[in-house]
Amino acid sequence: MKNNPLISVLIPVYNVEKYVERCILSVLNQTMQEGVEVIIVNDCTPDSSMDIIAKVLNTYSDKYSHDTPMKIHIINHDKNRGLAAARNTAISHATGDYIVQVDSDDYIEPEMLATMYNKATEENADIVICDYYIQFTHHKVLCKQTYIEKDIYFGEIIAGYHTSLWNKMIKKELYDKYSIKGIEGLDCGEDYIVLLPIMYYASQIVYIPSAFYNYVKINPNSITKKMTKKVIQNIFHRIEYANQFVIKHNLKQHEKNLAHLILSDEIRLLEASLTNEYKELSILYPKANEYLASYLKETSLYNRLILNRHFRIAQFLRTTKNILKRILRKY
Repeated sequence: MKNNPLISVLIPVYNVEKYVERCILSVLNQTMQEGVEVIIVNDCTPDSSMDIIAKVLNTYSDKYSHDTPMKIHIINHDKNRGLAAARNTAISHATGDYIVQVDSDDYIEPEMLATMYNKATEENADIVICDYYIQFTHHKVLCKQTYIEKDIYFGEIIAGYHTSLWNKMIKKELYDKYSIKGIEGLDCGEDYIVLLPIMYYASQIVYIPSAFYNYVKINPNSITKKMTKKVIQNIFHRIEYANQFVIKHNLKQHEKNLAHLILSDEIRLLEASLTNEYKELSILYPKANEYLASYLKETSLYNRLILNRHFRIAQFLRTTKNILKRILRKY
């Protein structure tokens, strides 16, 4: 077997003491052990996450008499730099043929690495995509991907769908050849900035209709939970990045998808009662309104109500829907 690892699993760590043990164990307990390196980046976490990780790794090391099949590397930032920076650090140290990103409050199924790597090598894939679960407090929901062909999937990514990195195994060569990395400080929508060029430059993409990743939505410390000033800035930054990408690569066929991204973020701003920010976004990208009719036709009733300023009706609809879901789960 070659000396270099086949897969690099990258795990940024910050403020996840309640979840990180399950995450690390799910990686260490993979059916594929040989040829895997695990790179853990401590982004100056203020809690006991790293102590918990140390105990888990000691147990793993003892199991194999300190000659572990997986090679574990811990990298410590000297100050908190954010998720994008932590992922960049991990990428710069990765030596595997393929990259798998795992958020430290999530966890993966035991067969994930073996199944996706085998598929990648069988079909010489640049990217392997799998389904995933969204894990709530008392239940989880299967999220199936809709991969048909690259151009359709790429357009959906521009529109803001399928933008997570964690349910994808990606050839390291794509990161290196095209100098793809996250933007430090952009910690909401950071996956989008990385995945857009990766998907654009990838040649062979394959899909496995099995769920191997568990995305946990019960972590109150998750940045995606909060509409802070920084998150708002990140929304504007992500849209401008997408806009410039479409212009640079002359992707006129995806202008509608870009418009749908902008309109979706306008809804997020209206939901948070950020009327001034909504107006600013509308003024910056007026062309998006040319696709408003098609967006309203394709989007949910809730989103249509928000865009038409029927906030109370929209909230009533969402509340009623959530109550019905809770009732139905009991039966």
